[in-house]
Order: sequence, then C-alpha cells, then structure tokens
Amino acid sequence: MILSNTDAIANHSTTGVWGNITLDMLFRRAAQKHPNRLALVDAPDRETWTGGKPRHLTYAEAEQEISRIAGFFAAVGMEPDHILGLQSPNTVDNVLCILGALRAGLIVSPFPLHWRHSEILRALSTVDAKALITADRVETRMLGEEARDAAADFFSLRFVFGLGSDIPDGLIDMAPMLAESGDSFPEPVVERDGAPANHVATLTWVHSGSEISPIPRSHNHWVSTGLMPFLETRLEPGARILLPYILCGITGIGAGLVPWLLSEGTLHLHHPHALSTLTDHARSIEANYILTPGPLASHIDGALEGWKTNTVATWAITSPTPAKYKAKGIVTDLHVLDEYALVAHLRGTSEEPVPLIPGNQFAPSTSTHGPCLINIDPVEINEEYSQGVSTTAPGY
Repeated sequence: MILSNTDAIANHSTTGVWGNITLDMLFRRAAQKHPNRLALVDAPDRETWTGGKPRHLTYAEAEQEISRIAGFFAAVGMEPDHILGLQSPNTVDNVLCILGALRAGLIVSPFPLHWRHSEILRALSTVDAKALITADRVETRMLGEEARDAAADFFSLRFVFGLGSDIPDGLIDMAPMLAESGDSFPEPVVERDGAPANHVATLTWVHSGSEISPIPRSHNHWVSTGLMPFLETRLEPGARILLPYILCGITGIGAGLVPWLLSEGTLHLHHPHALSTLTDHARSIEANYILTPGPLASHIDGALEGWKTNTVATWAITSPTPAKYKAKGIVTDLHVLDEYALVAHLRGTSEEPVPLIPGNQFAPSTSTHGPCLINIDPVEINEEYSQGVSTTAPGY
C-alpha cells in the first residue's frame, strides 16, 4: 500500500534520501555482512517484568527467526497490507516480530503500553486489524488476558498471538510453533507494485482530545527519520545502543530502532523502572548511544562521566525549553514533535542546548549542502506547541 503521492516520491528519491531498501532489508544486509555480530540483547532483568528468559542473538540467528516469523504469518493467512496490532514491552521477541511482519509485507500498528481495553478496541476497529500480538504481561499487568478480552469484542480479528512464558488460553503461543515447525514456514515472496520501501510499514497513533488517529509511515519515511539522529550523533558502525523507549512511536522507532539498523550495531533492550538500572545497564554494555528522557539527561550524563557515550536527550515540544547544564559527555538534544517529526541537534559538551529553529532541517545540522530531511513551518510552532506542527519533507 503506497499512500505517498508520486510527486513526493520522485522529489525525495531525486535527493537520494529515499531509496529502495526496506527496514527488514536493512537488517538482512547487516546479517549478510556481519553474521556473527551480536544483534539483539534482552535486558538482564527481563524475567522480573515480563515472561521469558533473557535472549541474545547474533545477526545470523535473528535473520533466521525473522524469516521463520514472516513465513508463519503467511502460513496462517496473513497477506501483504494486512494490519497487525502489537502491544509488547521491549524484548528481543518484540523486535523480531516487527521485522518478521514487515518481511511478510504486513503493516505493523504498535500500541503504547499504557493503552487499555477501550483504546485498543477503538484502534483495532479503526484500521480493521486482522491480528494482534501481545506479551503475556508487563510487570503486574496481564496484557495477554486483556488482548483476549479485546478480541472477544472485535469479531473481525482473526488471530491473537502471545509472546512470553505464561500465555493465557485463547492466544496462539508463537514460540513453540516456531521452534517445532519453523522450517515448514518458508519465507513468503512478496510481490509489490512500485518500490517496496514506498509501501506503508507502520501505523502509529496520536491523541487529539479524546480521539486517536493513525499516522501511516512508509519504510522510506522511517529511514529518513532515523537518518537525522544517526548522522547528528556520528554513530559509529557496530555501535552499542541502549533503548529504554517502547517501539510504538517516532521516538522508539525513529531514534532507536532505525539508527540501530543503519549502524549495523547491537540493540540492547531496556524496560525503564529505575534510573539506577538504566545507568548500570549502560555501563555494563559500554553503550555508545543511550536514548533518554530530557529531564533525566543531566543525571545520566553525570553518572556516565568518563564513558564514551552519546546521551540522546528527548524533549517533547510541549515541555519546557531543554535544560541547561554543563555536560560531562556528549549530548544530543532530540526535539520530538508528537508523532509528526523529530529534529536532532548535537549539543556536545556545551551548557547551552541548541534551540529548535523553524525552517529546513539538515543532518548533520551544521550542514546546509546535503538534502533537507524535514521542514518545520514557523507559523505552526511556538514554544509551547499550542498551534500544532506542520511538516513537509521525507521525514514525514
């Protein structure tokens, strides 16, 4: 399904920002180049907040599972452009399911963890989702049981798949099926009109009052979105990335998942429940890149003094101006404009944050010779984001 108009596709392709490679193709390319490199690693405390033992996979191992998952979706009757709902915390299994679904040509619609029955039901019905994947639990909340109840109220939902170790009745446990019959699920051949990367990859969600609305993004949208933090932080090949943000929106996917794919590095998943566990986790893996809420950036930067870590501080445009503090390490301010756009500015070790100035945004931000990644309309943005945001360019 291609929703971008032909003129936009032609313009962005001419600049070289848009291409022909999908997110799952980026992973496959990395697996071919670095099969033995560590690709995905669960948080060591995974069992304390969701089901399943911590996992760590090389690129070759993960590529094999992604291929099997894609084949599994095709085998049960999921077809290209079918929409797959997803609600899961940060686990290796979650990332594999996203990439496997994309490999099968599906559109992934990830839901925030705080969403409850009514919101999930509205989202599923709004986009006519054909299946839902959920973890068994997150901390004390039983996501699997909630998903089963949502499925009972939405009759068009064909499948509810479970991830974890305590899958309730009524859900299809994916792990044993893939382990026992994975070789019988050949990877599907997905036929596409036009470049595969122009097809919709995800539907993320925005709130407007009491309403929720989907935001469609193609693979090319995501790659160009992720290019900004990737280039602005000068992320090195094979980087160790620590991601505490759930993969349900522009921050987790655009500033976490995509830079990992572009760097062909190692993605360490994290479930945030204490500041000390986040900094301990970063030190233990010698993280090169850590995505963190802006208000916590000074504490994390101080705790990681002496480590070669790029702290990427995320600031919602609705929040106060990014805080001043004397950075001890390398800091990049990431301005997040709801689900519409993000803009990265390298602060370095300066005390002063780089302000978000409307207009053309380049990556790296000091360059004006490369292609424009996004344009922020100055009429539509102010300090408190009271008027909304208008963006044009390949990042959206």
